[in-house]
Amino acid sequence: MLHSGFGLDDSMAWILSLFGLVITIRSITIPLTWLQMKSGRIAVLIRPKDRALKDTYANRHDASSIKEHEEKVKELRSEYGYSLAAGCLPSLILFPAFLGLYQVLLRMSRPAEGIDADHFSAIGFLTSDDVRAFLQTKIGDIPIAAYTTLTTEQLSLLGATKSEIREFIFPLIIASCVFTLLNMLISIYRTWVTLDADSAAAVFALKLIVISAVIMPFVLYGIGMYGPIPVAIILYWVANNLWTLIQSIVVALTLYKVLPLEEEHLHFLNERRQLLNQRRKQKREFKRRKRNLRLKKIYSAEARKEYREFIAQHKAERAAKKAERSKHSALRTEAQKELRQQRAAEKKAKKEAAKKEKEARD
Repeated sequence: MLHSGFGLDDSMAWILSLFGLVITIRSITIPLTWLQMKSGRIAVLIRPKDRALKDTYANRHDASSIKEHEEKVKELRSEYGYSLAAGCLPSLILFPAFLGLYQVLLRMSRPAEGIDADHFSAIGFLTSDDVRAFLQTKIGDIPIAAYTTLTTEQLSLLGATKSEIREFIFPLIIASCVFTLLNMLISIYRTWVTLDADSAAAVFALKLIVISAVIMPFVLYGIGMYGPIPVAIILYWVANNLWTLIQSIVVALTLYKVLPLEEEHLHFLNERRQLLNQRRKQKREFKRRKRNLRLKKIYSAEARKEYREFIAQHKAERAAKKAERSKHSALRTEAQKELRQQRAAEKKAKKEAAKKEKEARD
């Protein structure tokens, strides 16, 4: 359309289309991204009250208490306008869209017939002529379909050399790595500030993000400089990562103003984080004592006895905790089963009442 409608040459049309697709898709999903971030912040805001409800009903496993707890949680979420589904929508939409764009660019850059073929298979709505135009598209003197693992002969068909490709993509890859790292640092900070210290999954996720922040820039650099990644994909990386960076900053500042964390929330988060640190400290102390006793038992009979007693005590404590959890779980499962039966009976009674009312009217 850009080529025929605005009279642009093929190269300019393809370059504008590449960036235009990123801008269009990301612009469309801005409301959903905001909804996701807002939902995450609301989840943090309701956490103190939600924790209080959990503590209140922690040891109450009868059907009426479970029902009462569920109703209060539902009321709390309704009060704050919280929705679990809101956090999933952007990912469900963005991932397929960008995966599709990524695959199209790869297939056009690496056509099955070879880059020197006279005819190319259609890719979706893209015809053979569209694929040929893409292969001939250049930004400056660099073809956007080229990548460093192409042979010298293949690159010569596209009108480039490996050194030219590397010189062109090097600053782009560095920019993409920097944007990616900044995005992950923002995510780490935001996650750490609002960390749900009571959730093992949330704590583990934070560790994964930290590890990814260290590894990901090197991965991007390696596959970008030395892998079969076309220039078009690298341009896409830069545009997408820059957009994500700007969007993350804007959304974070907006959330800070619209849904700020009050003193109550900061105190709660700090308190739960301190409890997490205490658990970690206890775990480290246990490992240190176990290690010391293990070393001492090599040359001391008394240490061997102390080590056995220490391990036996630890196993007994773990078994007691596990038994307590199993007991609570069994009671809760039974109560939930009873609650489901009550709800099924209530639903059946309502249907029968509605049926009788209808028959009476007839």
